[in-house]
Amino acid sequence: MTNLSIDAKRLLSRLRALGEIGRGADGKLTRLAASAADKLGRDHFVGWAKAAGLDVKIDRIGNVLALWACGGSESAAADGRLPSRYGDRYRHL
Repeated sequence: MTNLSIDAKRLLSRLRALGEIGRGADGKLTRLAASAADKLGRDHFVGWAKAAGLDVKIDRIGNVLALWACGGSESAAADGRLPSRYGDRYRHL
């Protein structure tokens, strides 16, 4: 496996950017499911994942998976779950 590292500044910047999506003038964060703010946040994540070379899958109800191909027919999910752990579940995406 490749020696991976996290760019802490970029990670914090992206978390801050997501934290501003749906924030009102009063400073409160409201990002309800299926709202315009929710879509904007998801779109940001999808853009970052694709720019990183990840394979993005969105299921029928809007769950976003960013998959990193690690060789062969297996992938490692960006959220830490392994598709092989769940059998054929991710083949339907």
